[in-house]
Amino acid sequence: MAPAAPRKPTNDAEAIVEATLRPTMRYVEPKTGDQQARPILCRTREQFVKQRTEAVNALRSHLYEFGHIAPKGTGYLPRLGPVLDDPDANLLPLAQEICRDLVDLLVHLSGRITAMKKRVDAIAGEGETSHRLQTRPGVGPIGALAVKTFAPPMGQFKRGGATLRPG
Repeated sequence: MAPAAPRKPTNDAEAIVEATLRPTMRYVEPKTGDQQARPILCRTREQFVKQRTEAVNALRSHLYEFGHIAPKGTGYLPRLGPVLDDPDANLLPLAQEICRDLVDLLVHLSGRITAMKKRVDAIAGEGETSHRLQTRPGVGPIGALAVKTFAPPMGQFKRGGATLRPG
Protein backbone atom coordinates (compact mmCIF):
# COMPACT_ATOMS: atom_id res chain seq x y z
CA MET A 1 0.00 0.00 0.00
CA ALA A 2 1.41 3.35 -1.03
CA PRO A 3 1.99 6.00 1.63
CA ALA A 4 -0.61 8.74 1.85
CA ALA A 5 0.15 11.90 -0.07
CA PRO A 6 1.21 14.80 2.13
CA ARG A 7 -1.50 17.33 2.91
CA LYS A 8 -1.29 20.60 1.06
CA PRO A 9 -1.97 23.83 2.96
CA THR A 10 -3.94 25.09 -0.04
CA ASN A 11 -6.41 22.22 0.39
CA ASP A 12 -6.94 23.20 4.02
CA ALA A 13 -7.46 26.84 3.04
CA GLU A 14 -9.95 25.87 0.35
CA ALA A 15 -11.90 23.78 2.84
CA ILE A 16 -12.03 26.66 5.33
CA VAL A 17 -13.29 29.06 2.63
CA GLU A 18 -15.86 26.49 1.48
CA ALA A 19 -17.11 26.03 5.04
CA THR A 20 -17.47 29.77 5.62
CA LEU A 21 -19.45 30.19 2.39
CA ARG A 22 -22.01 27.61 3.54
CA PRO A 23 -23.81 28.93 6.61
CA THR A 24 -26.06 25.86 6.78
CA MET A 25 -23.15 23.43 6.84
CA ARG A 26 -23.27 20.97 9.73
CA TYR A 27 -20.16 20.42 11.76
CA VAL A 28 -18.91 17.29 13.42
CA GLU A 29 -18.17 17.49 17.11
CA PRO A 30 -14.52 16.84 17.97
CA LYS A 31 -13.94 13.49 19.65
CA THR A 32 -13.21 13.37 23.34
CA GLY A 33 -10.27 11.40 24.69
CA ASP A 34 -12.60 8.54 25.67
CA GLN A 35 -14.07 8.45 22.17
CA GLN A 36 -10.56 8.10 20.78
CA ALA A 37 -9.36 5.51 23.32
CA ARG A 38 -12.34 3.15 23.34
CA PRO A 39 -11.95 2.05 19.71
CA ILE A 40 -8.32 1.21 20.50
CA LEU A 41 -9.47 -1.03 23.34
CA CYS A 42 -12.09 -2.76 21.16
CA ARG A 43 -9.80 -3.27 18.18
CA THR A 44 -6.79 -4.39 20.22
CA ARG A 45 -8.88 -6.93 22.13
CA GLU A 46 -10.22 -8.23 18.82
CA GLN A 47 -6.67 -8.43 17.44
CA PHE A 48 -5.49 -10.38 20.50
CA VAL A 49 -8.41 -12.82 20.14
CA LYS A 50 -7.44 -13.40 16.50
CA GLN A 51 -3.80 -13.91 17.44
CA ARG A 52 -4.79 -16.39 20.14
CA THR A 53 -6.94 -18.31 17.65
CA GLU A 54 -4.04 -18.43 15.21
CA ALA A 55 -1.66 -19.65 17.90
CA VAL A 56 -4.10 -22.35 19.09
CA ASN A 57 -4.57 -23.55 15.52
CA ALA A 58 -0.80 -23.58 14.95
CA LEU A 59 -0.24 -25.58 18.13
CA ARG A 60 -2.93 -28.06 17.22
CA SER A 61 -1.51 -28.54 13.72
CA HIS A 62 2.06 -28.97 15.02
CA LEU A 63 0.95 -31.62 17.49
CA TYR A 64 -1.10 -33.32 14.77
CA GLU A 65 2.12 -33.73 12.76
CA PHE A 66 3.32 -36.03 15.53
CA GLY A 67 0.02 -37.90 15.84
CA HIS A 68 -1.52 -35.98 18.74
CA ILE A 69 -5.05 -34.76 18.20
CA ALA A 70 -5.99 -31.75 20.29
CA PRO A 71 -9.64 -30.69 20.57
CA LYS A 72 -10.68 -27.28 19.28
CA GLY A 73 -10.92 -24.36 21.66
CA THR A 74 -8.79 -22.70 24.29
CA GLY A 75 -10.49 -24.63 27.10
CA TYR A 76 -8.46 -27.71 26.22
CA LEU A 77 -5.07 -26.01 26.46
CA PRO A 78 -4.31 -27.36 29.96
CA ARG A 79 -4.48 -30.88 28.52
CA LEU A 80 -1.66 -30.10 26.09
CA GLY A 81 0.98 -29.34 28.75
CA PRO A 82 1.33 -32.98 29.82
CA VAL A 83 1.65 -34.02 26.16
CA LEU A 84 4.57 -31.63 25.71
CA ASP A 85 6.29 -32.99 28.84
CA ASP A 86 5.63 -36.67 28.12
CA PRO A 87 8.83 -38.44 26.98
CA ASP A 88 6.69 -41.08 25.25
CA ALA A 89 4.91 -38.45 23.13
CA ASN A 90 7.52 -38.85 20.38
CA LEU A 91 7.99 -35.09 20.07
CA LEU A 92 11.41 -33.99 18.92
CA PRO A 93 13.15 -31.48 21.22
CA LEU A 94 12.83 -28.69 18.64
CA ALA A 95 9.10 -29.36 18.26
CA GLN A 96 8.67 -29.42 22.06
CA GLU A 97 10.49 -26.10 22.38
CA ILE A 98 8.38 -24.41 19.69
CA CYS A 99 5.14 -25.82 21.09
CA ARG A 100 6.08 -24.58 24.58
CA ASP A 101 6.72 -21.14 23.08
CA LEU A 102 3.22 -21.24 21.59
CA VAL A 103 1.75 -22.29 24.94
CA ASP A 104 3.57 -19.38 26.62
CA LEU A 105 2.21 -17.02 23.97
CA LEU A 106 -1.28 -18.38 24.51
CA VAL A 107 -1.04 -17.88 28.26
CA HIS A 108 0.12 -14.30 27.73
CA LEU A 109 -2.59 -13.49 25.17
CA SER A 110 -5.30 -15.07 27.33
CA GLY A 111 -4.18 -12.95 30.28
CA ARG A 112 -4.26 -9.77 28.19
CA ILE A 113 -7.69 -10.65 26.77
CA THR A 114 -9.03 -11.29 30.28
CA ALA A 115 -7.67 -7.95 31.50
CA MET A 116 -9.18 -6.15 28.52
CA LYS A 117 -12.51 -7.90 29.09
CA LYS A 118 -12.53 -6.53 32.64
CA ARG A 119 -11.91 -3.03 31.26
CA VAL A 120 -14.72 -3.50 28.72
CA ASP A 121 -17.07 -4.68 31.47
CA ALA A 122 -16.20 -1.69 33.63
CA ILE A 123 -16.64 0.83 30.81
CA ALA A 124 -19.82 -0.84 29.55
CA GLY A 125 -21.22 -0.66 33.08
CA GLU A 126 -21.08 3.13 32.93
CA GLY A 127 -23.99 5.10 31.58
CA GLU A 128 -27.64 4.57 30.95
CA THR A 129 -27.24 3.76 27.25
CA SER A 130 -24.97 0.80 27.94
CA HIS A 131 -27.34 -0.56 30.58
CA ARG A 132 -30.31 -0.29 28.20
CA LEU A 133 -28.40 -1.95 25.36
CA GLN A 134 -27.45 -4.86 27.60
CA THR A 135 -31.10 -5.57 28.38
CA ARG A 136 -31.54 -6.63 24.75
CA PRO A 137 -31.14 -10.36 24.05
CA GLY A 138 -27.68 -11.18 22.74
CA VAL A 139 -26.12 -7.84 23.69
CA GLY A 140 -23.50 -8.06 26.39
CA PRO A 141 -20.83 -5.67 27.58
CA ILE A 142 -18.69 -6.03 24.43
CA GLY A 143 -21.64 -5.39 22.09
CA ALA A 144 -22.87 -2.47 24.18
CA LEU A 145 -19.42 -0.90 24.22
CA ALA A 146 -19.05 -1.41 20.47
CA VAL A 147 -22.35 0.36 19.77
CA LYS A 148 -21.51 3.13 22.19
CA THR A 149 -18.04 3.48 20.67
CA PHE A 150 -18.61 3.17 16.94
CA ALA A 151 -22.16 4.48 16.41
CA PRO A 152 -22.32 8.24 16.00
CA PRO A 153 -24.57 10.22 18.36
CA MET A 154 -28.11 10.28 17.02
CA GLY A 155 -28.45 13.97 17.87
CA GLN A 156 -26.17 14.90 14.99
CA PHE A 157 -28.64 13.54 12.44
CA LYS A 158 -31.57 15.53 11.16
CA ARG A 159 -34.05 12.89 12.31
CA GLY A 160 -32.04 11.48 15.19
CA GLY A 161 -34.41 10.23 17.83
CA ALA A 162 -37.51 11.02 15.75
CA THR A 163 -39.92 8.20 15.08
CA LEU A 164 -40.32 7.45 11.39
CA ARG A 165 -43.90 6.99 10.33
CA PRO A 166 -44.98 5.10 7.25
CA GLY A 167 -46.26 7.49 4.77
